[in-house]
Amino acid sequence: MQATLQKILEAIEELKNTLRQEIGKVSTELSHLRADHQELSDRVKTIEEELTSLGTQQRSHETQIAHLSDKVQKLEYRAEDAKGCSRCNNVRIIGLPKGAEGADMVTFLEPCNSLFTLERVHRVPPKHPAPGRPPRPVVAKLLHYRDRDILLQKTREAGPFTVQISRVNMFPEYTAAVQVKRASYLSVKKALQDEDVRYGLLFPPS
Repeated sequence: MQATLQKILEAIEELKNTLRQEIGKVSTELSHLRADHQELSDRVKTIEEELTSLGTQQRSHETQIAHLSDKVQKLEYRAEDAKGCSRCNNVRIIGLPKGAEGADMVTFLEPCNSLFTLERVHRVPPKHPAPGRPPRPVVAKLLHYRDRDILLQKTREAGPFTVQISRVNMFPEYTAAVQVKRASYLSVKKALQDEDVRYGLLFPPS
């Protein structure tokens, strides 16, 4: 009986030692988990602070971008307006055959020059077109804006003329951006022409 009791006590003591070891392991793991949790919590806090800072920076950048976009748009408008003003005395001549002007374009346009003062005349663009392509347009700059309007009006009244069997037309010279905008109204112009309605395209007030 005494021996059996001794064995039970030894078994209980062994179990207690085992439990202490296991509890120690669990305690160690819990300590590690607490440390990991604290580290994770610190990282989350840091990320939240960085996200808050990034959000503030983003709003600031969005404000700056909006301001710069508005400024760029205004500068583009001014540049486009300046380019348009630099062409306000220009007449664009379409369809003039290559070489028809001879050695001097100004001399070729002498009939116009006797009525209006031409500052300069040249073909554009500088590169020659590929074979079979229409001749390069001619741009003539008149000294006075009013002379350009009179010349275009007389050209419209007289209708297209021919040079070496080629039909030649004169138009105001516009910037590329304005030409694109005017081209978007071609269908409207065609409808007005079909209805015999007078029309005109005007620049919006600045």
